[in-house]
Amino acid sequence: VRTRAFALEPGDRSGPPDTFFMSDYRIAEGAVAGTEVGRLFARDPDGGAVTFAIMGQSTLFEIADGNRLVTRAGSYLDYETSRSHTVTVRATDAAGESLTRTFVIYVDDVPDNPISQTGTAGDDVLVAAPTGGALYG
Repeated sequence: VRTRAFALEPGDRSGPPDTFFMSDYRIAEGAVAGTEVGRLFARDPDGGAVTFAIMGQSTLFEIADGNRLVTRAGSYLDYETSRSHTVTVRATDAAGESLTRTFVIYVDDVPDNPISQTGTAGDDVLVAAPTGGALYG
């Protein structure tokens, strides 16, 4: 019978990132390219750096500055067309171990034709109605 002694150091944990989340999951429709959806966070149990990559082709989103999920140039998010989109992101540690998550991004509705009223220098009154409103002054 052969025996061998060895010692485990506190940093000898190994495994993929064990915590992976995004700070926000909402964006307004019509957001311009580069608008941040949320920040990606992952923890490597070994204490190393973690990198992020979108899995597959995404025409709507990309990763900027290492951990920011942003809208891609040429994309247009339209609430009336799709109220949500999914994006799958992989978090990879320095050892090449990874964890993959799919996030649902919710698109917030923005009025397509906002109403604008200009007041006077005096005391004006804005009266709202279900089909519009009026500004008196």
